[in-house]
Amino acid sequence: SGVFVFEQSTTSSGASVVRLGMSHVSLDLGPVEVRNGEGIFVLFPDVAAQDILDDQNVVVGQIPGSTGGLAGRISADVNIDVPGVAIGGNFGVSINNLDREVNESLSISDTESIDLTLPAGPYFKVEAIGATIAIGSVVLGADVSFEKDSSGEIVIAANKVSLDLGSDIVRVTDGSGVLIITPASPGVAGGLTGQFEVTVELNIPEVTFEGTFGLKINQLPDPFPARNITLGTETLTVDV
Repeated sequence: SGVFVFEQSTTSSGASVVRLGMSHVSLDLGPVEVRNGEGIFVLFPDVAAQDILDDQNVVVGQIPGSTGGLAGRISADVNIDVPGVAIGGNFGVSINNLDREVNESLSISDTESIDLTLPAGPYFKVEAIGATIAIGSVVLGADVSFEKDSSGEIVIAANKVSLDLGSDIVRVTDGSGVLIITPASPGVAGGLTGQFEVTVELNIPEVTFEGTFGLKINQLPDPFPARNITLGTETLTVDV
């Protein structure tokens, strides 16, 4: 169930733009439960360049054309429960294969609309917020994201990382970090930059240990400027 909207509009050049929106989507497929699904997808057509004519029908300029493509995002709360394994969290995917930024909005109802704002493509991002994986008594939790932009740069972020092994012997909490993979370009070497921090607690007979461990790395030839990465509602900072 859910609310679905299909819209087709015509641009000033006569091209048709197709928009598909969805909200409040729920779905039950046996062990898979989907709630609060929301998404918007926009299909842009190829647009040919147009000549600009004066009153003598002489070409005096040209309106550039554009390449069509697909842009959109979708997210939902997903729970999967099979014998011995449980997976849950809010999962989302964003994609833009156009060579330009996308700023779109689609009305779902009189009081609700869905916005789509994405950087120029090719762009891809997958995100899991409040994700948990439970296998027996072992539970891993985290917010995580994977993002690749038009330059080929890859950003992998994690926050609120925790690991419960089902006993008090080892416990991992407060893990967070960012890894950025910079692609090589003519005259510029690529490499890996990032940092990670995690708290580990160890409890064994007559021995108790707790500490926070961190790692920083920069394979680039120059210092990496401080940078903020958004993950869910949190901001992570890379400063190496």
